Amino acid sequence: MALPLISGRNRSRRRYCTPDADVGHRFYAKRRLPSATAPPPVTALLPVAALLSVAIGAACASRPAAAGDLRAEFARWEAEADVALGRKPSPPAAEKPKPPDPPPPGACQTCRDTGKYPCPNHQKQTAFWTEGQQPPACCGGLGWIACPRCPREKQQANADEWKGAVESRKALFQELGKFRELTGLKLQVSIAPRIAFVSDLSPQSCARSAQHCHELLLKFRNVFGCERFEFTEAEDTRFFIFQKHEGYLAFLDKAYKEMFPDADIDLCRKAMGFHHSKEPSMSIGDYSKMRTQNAMDHHVVHVYAHFLLARIGGFKKLPIWLEEGFAAWCETLQLRQPETYCFAYELKDVDIGANRRRFLQEGIKKNRLCQLPTLDRLTLDGYELMHYFMSWSLVEMLMRRDPAKFLTFVEVRKDTDDTEEALKKAFGYDWPKLYEVWKRYVLAGN
Repeated sequence: MALPLISGRNRSRRRYCTPDADVGHRFYAKRRLPSATAPPPVTALLPVAALLSVAIGAACASRPAAAGDLRAEFARWEAEADVALGRKPSPPAAEKPKPPDPPPPGACQTCRDTGKYPCPNHQKQTAFWTEGQQPPACCGGLGWIACPRCPREKQQANADEWKGAVESRKALFQELGKFRELTGLKLQVSIAPRIAFVSDLSPQSCARSAQHCHELLLKFRNVFGCERFEFTEAEDTRFFIFQKHEGYLAFLDKAYKEMFPDADIDLCRKAMGFHHSKEPSMSIGDYSKMRTQNAMDHHVVHVYAHFLLARIGGFKKLPIWLEEGFAAWCETLQLRQPETYCFAYELKDVDIGANRRRFLQEGIKKNRLCQLPTLDRLTLDGYELMHYFMSWSLVEMLMRRDPAKFLTFVEVRKDTDDTEEALKKAFGYDWPKLYEVWKRYVLAGN
């Protein structure tokens, strides 16, 4: 979907343009809304440990609650929802987290026979390899080393796999470096374990955004485990970032048009950026209007969240509320509040993060919010501020209810177009019960 540029001087409502559906790209311009502590409005771009559940709650709610207290509250809200709907209250579900499955018999207890062991030097800090420099000697920029605890007969195979992965990264440098020749631009290629950057910005700027994504993945790994959550690799996740508007246009005309001959380049030129999630996932952005590193970090984390959700959902088109709500939740988890939005709205000088709860509470009390089935059918053409707040709040609630069930919900949703069916299988909610539980969640101050 495409959005025209929204500037601070033009406060009129802007509508989205719809590109050729066969191209499969999402085009958009995104606007960073002001907060109480933020600098004046600037135009922005585009569209886990037992205590971590408490950390997630603290990141997503103004009043953090202990994990046990929140589980009790959800049990009460679900019982009240059943009574409000005239249903027999369902028995409370077992809330004890399921322990991870043990390794198969005979498997390496350390790496579960993956052959990969986290690099001791790059557990909290992401590995980062910039073109023209030597890779980190410890792990070759991969973020992992050959598992030293596997049976001896497998250690050589692990070492060969590691060497092959390093050579693959070197080949990726050569592949991405060709864009310099195509565009004539002074572009720098930098590669983190999960993301590759091609940019005219400094490698340090890209490294900081990559670090935020790395920290987000660490939280996800502790919540979901390595077995259920599919992470990205640098080869299939690429960010093309241009500090100069002329560079963005040159890339579209000389490189992107060659990669996608049927793409609507004129529409791409009007937008401030776009992304598509199918492998290789790509984000192409005009950062000429982004004046701070913080704005870049928010954009990269937001779009990276779209890429992660696409991988869980089998690269199938998901409802807009799920896509945008998950991306906003990821921004909140990693960067305290979301600052990347993709919707039409009347620009107001308000603190979005502080007023979301009041907006939703008043909407519920005065019956001004849209029905959830309507929200599920929306496209970006009709996506307004109300829908954004509802999406963010719904995903936040489902994640706080049970992250594992949320993952099941997305996995089921990729095999059906019926969102309600997926909700029933994962959470036991149909639309009416989801609304009643969510209503109580919001009115409780969340």
